[in-house]
Amino acid sequence: MSEHAWLKTRVGWWLHLQGTELGITRLDFVDQAPAGTPRVKPFMREVSSAVEKYFAGERTALERVEVAAAGTAFQKQVWAELRKVTFGHFISYAELAERVGRPRGSRAVGQAVAKNPVALIIPCHRVITANGSLGGYAWGRERKAMLLEHEQVERLAPRSRKPSKRAAAAPPEAARLPLPLFEKLGDPTLSLSLAR
Repeated sequence: MSEHAWLKTRVGWWLHLQGTELGITRLDFVDQAPAGTPRVKPFMREVSSAVEKYFAGERTALERVEVAAAGTAFQKQVWAELRKVTFGHFISYAELAERVGRPRGSRAVGQAVAKNPVALIIPCHRVITANGSLGGYAWGRERKAMLLEHEQVERLAPRSRKPSKRAAAAPPEAARLPLPLFEKLGDPTLSLSLAR
């Protein structure tokens, strides 16, 4: 039977967690917990504790959480590979496609990432575009940027696949420089500081 828990994070976000004794099946950002929220059962207490530790800065807190999310075999393969991208690091859709053996499958990988039902634990916020921009995020680009900042990713840099035999000329110097997170949101004055 599925268990539910709601957690208010130290940055003020509410999370809805759902899972069974086999693992977490869903983790969503929500506006608030419903009235009369039930008591948290032991499994969900462990997951809630891991999420709280993540927001407290414990780099490996979420790595130990078991995931039992429903998805196609390909989605599960992408999600499993995505869990290997650790706190403070990021990967492009193209790199992720190569890692799952589909070097021309960036779009398919992007769709699998977009279908991720378990935010944070399957860290889809760590996937960026090949040109170094944030890309999309089911729970909002600003939240994605804040999560990357929480993980101390200060700059995003363009990422590409391995050079092909027909490689084009090198991109201009400006295209190779790391790109600040703030510019990718479209508002260079936006403050992304986390409440501590």
